[in-house]
Amino acid sequence: MSKWQLKLDDPTVDAAISKSGNQIVILSGKDVCLYSVDFTKQPIAPPKLLWRSESFVNQSPRQISFVEDKIFVLTDSWDDPECGLWEVDENSLIYHGPIGAEAPLSGLVTDLAYQDLYLLYRNGALHKLEPETGLNDGSNAGVLVNKFPTSTPDVRVIRDDGKVCDPYPSISTI
Repeated sequence: MSKWQLKLDDPTVDAAISKSGNQIVILSGKDVCLYSVDFTKQPIAPPKLLWRSESFVNQSPRQISFVEDKIFVLTDSWDDPECGLWEVDENSLIYHGPIGAEAPLSGLVTDLAYQDLYLLYRNGALHKLEPETGLNDGSNAGVLVNKFPTSTPDVRVIRDDGKVCDPYPSISTI
């Protein structure tokens, strides 16, 4: 059971917590809400609404993420197959344009230090975005930093003694 609940007008799509833990951002089907929370004072006060965005136009909100003190939003377009990248800046949403994709986009990812923003594609490609170097030029695909496998054709479980186990044991062998 939670101490405080947020009353939201629209169902939540995604949520993120800042690195400091004192801000929570909620992405709903139509807007972005930024809340502040102070866990240092007792009793803990309810989250305070700092800002609410305008509605997205012809976009379906998909994911939200903190990078340092900035907030980025990934959306799907209703008209195009491309995804869009938005940034929360000074209490407004700034559209950085479509993401030039080499494959369908799987999601928006940050590193554990909240310093870098990545795009993960369904083909396993991981691209690092450089938000400070011109996101408005349409080349928002980022720089390829890794290529993960998209499927595993064979799964084997090897015990400590080196024996290969059946990955799909029957009920009688369990």
